[in-house]
Amino acid sequence: DSAQVKGTLTIPENAVAQYVSVDGDMQTIRETLTEIRLLSNEICEGMGAERDKLFAISCWVSENIYYDYDAFNTSVTQETISLRHTLDTKRTVCMGYANLCAALCGAQGIDCRVVHGQALPVGSFSDEEYHAEQHEWNIAVLDDGTVWMDTLWDTTNAYRDGEYINGTQEYRYFDISDEDIAKNHRAERIESRDYFSLLD
Repeated sequence: DSAQVKGTLTIPENAVAQYVSVDGDMQTIRETLTEIRLLSNEICEGMGAERDKLFAISCWVSENIYYDYDAFNTSVTQETISLRHTLDTKRTVCMGYANLCAALCGAQGIDCRVVHGQALPVGSFSDEEYHAEQHEWNIAVLDDGTVWMDTLWDTTNAYRDGEYINGTQEYRYFDISDEDIAKNHRAERIESRDYFSLLD
């Protein structure tokens, strides 16, 4: 539940840099974060409330990014989930969705963290016959409370056999209650990544 946010792990800058661009080149990192900031400003244009910005960012990620089944079925690398790769290809896996969402929120000064844990695509944790898989999603910490977000679970966009397949979007996993998300998401670790400190 939301109390788990207190145990957040702060990721060191050198590791955060790998989530931006795997080559570690500072020029590429600067260009990527500048692009993230411009995109975030475009998504949130005219909005004042943090919750409105969160929802707009969540919708944009769900609508514009495709789940990369080809990578999932062969090998997911650090590059697969990096901001640079996700922006360039518009495809990634769950870790990349959570990474992009956190960075776009960070560009607005919103404290959005990455949650690592287990999820059950079908059923709930009370149904023991279902096998849980490793998964990542987000939690944003606002002045008036926390907001769970799973941008991947709100879309059926897919990249399969080298082809982009447009899916549908539902926003059932934006601002879902602690009780409801706990039915099929189990948090093990929460990470805070200060992407924009890399520009200081």
